[in-house]
Amino acid sequence: MSVSWSSAPDSILHLAKQIIDQYHSDLNSASIAFLLRSEPGTKNGRSILGTASKFPDKLRPLVEVDYDFLIWLSWPDWNRLSDKQQPILQSPVNKIYTP
Repeated sequence: MSVSWSSAPDSILHLAKQIIDQYHSDLNSASIAFLLRSEPGTKNGRSILGTASKFPDKLRPLVEVDYDFLIWLSWPDWNRLSDKQQPILQSPVNKIYTP
C-alpha cells in the first residue's frame, strides 16, 4: 500500500500552537507545515510516529507558502492516543526547537 499525505486538522494545529506558545514562544512567527501520514514511517525496523525538520527545499515548488519547518505525524497512531497522550506524539516539535 502506498503512503498518502493530508493536511493536519485544526485540532492538531491548535495543540501545536499551545505547545509552541508554552515552550517555544520565539517560534510564534515561524511558518510550520503540519502533515498527516497514512501509516507510520519506519527506520531500522522501528515505527516512526512523527518527525520534525526544516522544510525541505525539494518540496518548495509544490507549496504556495514559504514554510520554515515541516512536522508530520502518523495518522493511525495519532487516532489511537488519548487527549493526554497526543501532546507527547508532538514531542518532535520540542526536539527540533530546543535551543
